[in-house]
Amino acid sequence: MPEINRDELIEEVCKLMDMDEDELYAILGYQSLGLEERATELRLFDSFSITKSDLIIKGKAYFERYKQQLKEKICDDWQYCKRRGEYNGDFKLLMDVLIPIIITGITLPAPLIAVLCTLTFKYGLDKLCGCKA
Repeated sequence: MPEINRDELIEEVCKLMDMDEDELYAILGYQSLGLEERATELRLFDSFSITKSDLIIKGKAYFERYKQQLKEKICDDWQYCKRRGEYNGDFKLLMDVLIPIIITGITLPAPLIAVLCTLTFKYGLDKLCGCKA
């Protein structure tokens, strides 16, 4: 597997942030079938006779499988709840810091990591980490 380019991954996550969560879950479900296309360039139904709802279910299950690993990297190792105030709501800066941390702990193709990162940010880091207000 080629090394993940941090800047390209951040750019991909920024593009994906504008997408609906169900669409992202469908993309993740599709990619988890073994395809390695860039998520923002994906054509969902070109190769498979599988429904979008099936892909969403598969994508949600895939995200759940990695959620604990993401939680360990972001919440436990990096201590998100203690450090979140350092970024004063600057989501881009926070993303720039967290994406390299995430990619060191997950050995998956870059397109899968991009969608996992995006879904993690959309899920909510406070929620993921159980931060108190």
